[in-house]
Amino acid sequence: MAHTDVVTVDPRKWTFPPFSATRDGGYVYGRGAIDDKDNVVAALMTMLMLKRLNVPLDRDVIFLAEAGDEGTTRVGIQ
Repeated sequence: MAHTDVVTVDPRKWTFPPFSATRDGGYVYGRGAIDDKDNVVAALMTMLMLKRLNVPLDRDVIFLAEAGDEGTTRVGIQ
């Protein structure tokens, strides 16, 4: 299970805007850029590939990516 949320941030403490995904020197700078988002994309791409390739399945495949495990759990993992 991967999470899609990011915690709040004080933009004054950032060199680049925290939600800009600025690329600089071979790095991506942004809040949550390396915070489990690779797992969200990998799971989503798996679902897309199963559909696009018409993979025969003998059971349901469920994509689960939740929000709310960091900033607030009220609308997510809770």
